[in-house]
Amino acid sequence: MIQPVVVAFCESGKGFGGAAISLQTYLKGRSSWVKPVIITSRTDGDYVSFAVLGAWEQVVQRHGLSTTAKRLLGTRLGSIADNLFNILPTALNFAYIFIKYKVDLVYLNNDLHCNLAAALGAFLVRKPAMMHLRGFSSITSSSLWVAKNLAHLGYISEAIRQNALKFGVPEQRMSWIPEGIDVDCFATGKADSFKQSLDLNAAAPVVTLIGGLCGWKGQDVLIEAAPLILKQFPQTIFLLVGGSYGHFSAVETQLKAQINRLNLQANVLMLGDRADVADILAASDVVIHASTIPEPLGRTVVEGMAAGKAVIAAKEGGPLDLITDGVDGLLIEPRNAGLLAGTVCHLLAEPTLRQQYGAAAAITAQQYTVINHVNHVESAIRQAVGSR
Repeated sequence: MIQPVVVAFCESGKGFGGAAISLQTYLKGRSSWVKPVIITSRTDGDYVSFAVLGAWEQVVQRHGLSTTAKRLLGTRLGSIADNLFNILPTALNFAYIFIKYKVDLVYLNNDLHCNLAAALGAFLVRKPAMMHLRGFSSITSSSLWVAKNLAHLGYISEAIRQNALKFGVPEQRMSWIPEGIDVDCFATGKADSFKQSLDLNAAAPVVTLIGGLCGWKGQDVLIEAAPLILKQFPQTIFLLVGGSYGHFSAVETQLKAQINRLNLQANVLMLGDRADVADILAASDVVIHASTIPEPLGRTVVEGMAAGKAVIAAKEGGPLDLITDGVDGLLIEPRNAGLLAGTVCHLLAEPTLRQQYGAAAAITAQQYTVINHVNHVESAIRQAVGSR
């Protein structure tokens, strides 16, 4: 029998995006020897779902100094003041929770920047900390300190591994943690019922992009490409799935204005957050990943592949790990609406090719099952605990 390990899972993101969803996926599938304490910076919206997955606490992230204050104090004094009045009190809150629950390991979810206070809290009570690095981090004195004090670092893609190496994390303290999704769920979506719910023409091509409205997921690129696609396939329906969160509320307004300006109201549907993503993917002919900055991984790429769909993804960042170009999907240069339109038209004109890519993609997606994800996470947890 494996000795129980109390793990404090710290999620300090600004919204319930991919990092929080991935943590939730692990916690639902975890082994019984992992005893979770979940600490989030928010308790609104989907964060309440953590309440049934373990002991749940909140540590509010304090805001940094204002720009005016930093300018008056100067860089060095401003940094010291920020640490004293914001980071340290938050770190003490984390430390209190770590002591309260007799935590064995602190698990930092997301990136090196947003977890500084939790890392400091672990340091203060002498508990090992591991990082599940899901985002790119820039080199600062604080992120270098967090990296230096990690017992282990798990990365989600080669692009993230390369980013981590810049912080001097030794290779022997790093491991790949594949994303975990419910492959069977995405492979068994119900296309007909979804199309009927929106009264869509059964014969109309459907092109889908799934991603939060955060300004860099490329919805604007697909909208710009839509008129070019409609010239060849005038019945095409474009589905934008995902809502806005945090300080990104203006993005939805901007996208709607773009749709109206191009007179695409009948063809581009903004569906917001949805619980029936598997059905939406089943109804799709082509799945798009069009992020305008490098993606750490691209969870929606894996979901589209698991659904057996032809996926077009940006040729940078995480998708380079997921898709073998011309075998189980297509990789194209990002931020190019004309190229995206031409690639979509190519796939819509070749149903056999779409099926070929989709079948190969479904096989590739088997690397990203929940059980495989759980096994890799818990291997990293064992390494982190054993290192101290």
